[in-house]
Amino acid sequence: MRGNKPHNSVLGLIDWVKGLDDVSIKYVLELGVFSGESTILFAAAFPGVVAVDLWDDIQNMDVITATLDDMREAEQVFRSRMKERKNIIQMRCETVTAIRLLGHAAGLIYVDATHAFSTVKQELNEIKIARLGHRSQYVTAGHDWRHPGVKRAARQHFRREPEFVGTDGSWGYHIQPRPTNGYSDEQPKQSV
Repeated sequence: MRGNKPHNSVLGLIDWVKGLDDVSIKYVLELGVFSGESTILFAAAFPGVVAVDLWDDIQNMDVITATLDDMREAEQVFRSRMKERKNIIQMRCETVTAIRLLGHAAGLIYVDATHAFSTVKQELNEIKIARLGHRSQYVTAGHDWRHPGVKRAARQHFRREPEFVGTDGSWGYHIQPRPTNGYSDEQPKQSV
């Protein structure tokens, strides 16, 4: 938990996802990991995590809150935390690249690399494209729901509120593929 603040915990999101009986998660694709607070929690709850970050791309951050040295230090903390973990793979690349390579098979895709509307919107669109034609249900989720850019991008993309919003700012949409085109982002699953 970043700065030992429990409000940054993704445990509520994890509980919600685990309660979705029809979602099979082989691995989590985590976009934006900083020093790995949520990565550790995802790795404890699911079989695998692919942790994606650049750690040195501060010029593309929507609000500069960290220096390049801060980001390099965060990566070192991440590597130290993950040293003993066998179910975490570090991937140093652009988020869109990771989505294009691995988004088709991830059961949970967690968006937390930036808060910029345009970037979050692009990531959500790339996830949709990566999942076209795949029939398994999955979860698109993220962090910082309170941030206007994140909220606006998700609401515009999904055209509805998330099924889950946690006290830590995590949010989630349960996605069900349609038989006709392999993707449904319009309607949440109906309870029987």
